[in-house]
Amino acid sequence: MTRTPVRAATEGLPSIDRRKALSAAGIGLATILTGCKPPLAPAVAFAETEEQSPVMQLFQQWQATYHSADDTPDEVCDALMGVCSELEERMMALPSISAADLAAKLVVTTSYGDFEFDSESDLYAEILALCGGWR
Repeated sequence: MTRTPVRAATEGLPSIDRRKALSAAGIGLATILTGCKPPLAPAVAFAETEEQSPVMQLFQQWQATYHSADDTPDEVCDALMGVCSELEERMMALPSISAADLAAKLVVTTSYGDFEFDSESDLYAEILALCGGWR
């Protein structure tokens, strides 16, 4: 297979071959084409952890409590949802140190997608900070 450069549609952009374009998927094609770096670095780097993070420990408790409320009388369900709310508050107060932490927080804050995600929440601010502050 030949390495045929593809001319940019706009003057001033560098030519790029298929190999460069495919390898750019991991770091952003726009970054390769423009030679620019993202304006801000992520505020928190995700860490690889062997032990469960505090967020994931709370998530497992939340998940068990949430599912135990299925098919229970209203009073019991209300009490269990109160426990879930307390676990959620504790979880949201902790920083996400992995993608799993962030995913768990999204699951909790939307109750598995049953509720809309609040773009005014502290979690949204955390997501923006992890993305470098873009809005």
